[in-house]
Amino acid sequence: FYVLCLTLHLTNGVNYLTLALMWIFVASRYFHAWVHLTSNNLLLRSRSFFVSAVILLLGWIWFALHLLGMV
Repeated sequence: FYVLCLTLHLTNGVNYLTLALMWIFVASRYFHAWVHLTSNNLLLRSRSFFVSAVILLLGWIWFALHLLGMV
């Protein structure tokens, strides 16, 4: 996450879409931690972890497309 944010910033790849993706990632990680500290419902935790992983993957795909000049 930190590497993606830094590389997006250094390559001028930050826009509203990437900003929204990163905030959704942060929110899903906070939700994951909240579930872990309260009910520790494994199904809910795993779903929130999966959402955060997909969001991060989308961020990396966007970065790759940005480097290739496709977006």
